[in-house]
Amino acid sequence: AAITKVSIDGLYVGNTSVSLFWIIYESYIVFDHFPFLFANNVYKSPRFNYENLSLIFFWGLEAVASIVATQSVVGAPNILLYNTAPHSLFIFANCVRGAATSSAFVAENEKSGWIFSQVIVNTTIHCMQLWYHIKYLHHVVNENDDSS
Repeated sequence: AAITKVSIDGLYVGNTSVSLFWIIYESYIVFDHFPFLFANNVYKSPRFNYENLSLIFFWGLEAVASIVATQSVVGAPNILLYNTAPHSLFIFANCVRGAATSSAFVAENEKSGWIFSQVIVNTTIHCMQLWYHIKYLHHVVNENDDSS
């Protein structure tokens, strides 16, 4: 919640550092997820994320990214909030039910059609959010140049 509020407030005042953070984050997620669409099994990045990062942090930031992009001056369409649902479900399943979706994926070492389709949607959403963040940063930089 703190990351969300600080980000939304920072973007509202035109803080380019906050904007750059989200551009770098969205780029990382797209870079991380895109190869999944072309791999028949688990490649190194998801395995690394699952085994070495806090799943709440990883999935939580994916959900927060959609909230920040849509509920801030970045102005991404609200439909991109869809991405909060599956990631919140992943956190719930992992923390409350003790069923880590990533552990099942890593154990099976293959992807189902359902996972494949959801990663396509997820990656598309992150690409769109990245575009809106870049567009917003471009606007802020141009606005600052015009006022000089």
